[in-house]
Amino acid sequence: MGNHWPDFSSPACTLVDMTWNIDEGHETLDTIAQRRTWALERSEQLTGELVRAVNDEASHGVTEVELARRAGVQRRTIRAWLGK
Repeated sequence: MGNHWPDFSSPACTLVDMTWNIDEGHETLDTIAQRRTWALERSEQLTGELVRAVNDEASHGVTEVELARRAGVQRRTIRAWLGK
């Protein structure tokens, strides 16, 4: 995905300190779609960061069970991230 940032000129939707301020009743399909795209991109970015952190911790001997607990995912997800 490319970077799809909200239309900051829109009166319906603004981003302040990484939180959305929504003008109730004025949000359009376009602003909702922009927020969704931004959230999906952010989720993808954070998942990548989490995978790197999991791999780093695993290289220092942290167990898969502990990694799963701390990352908030299932152990099989940890195993996939570790390439097992």
